[in-house]
Amino acid sequence: MGQTSTVQVHRLLTENSVDERIRDIVADKQQLFDEFARDSVIAHQAPDAVDVSEAELARLAAAAERERLFGQAGSLTD
Repeated sequence: MGQTSTVQVHRLLTENSVDERIRDIVADKQQLFDEFARDSVIAHQAPDAVDVSEAELARLAAAAERERLFGQAGSLTD
């Protein structure tokens, strides 16, 4: 984290490791989120509540920022 130079990362996978426990915790948190937040009564009742992918969210944010900065909805290369 915080590196500005190219680095090599070596990951050693072993049984009963910290990495394995972290993966389990993340999976549990994802399951909890999916159970309580993704499928909610409010989400179904709110017409503006949509589940978008990270890529789509990034595209929408970039388009909004282009509109704010340049007054155009197209890409910078148009």
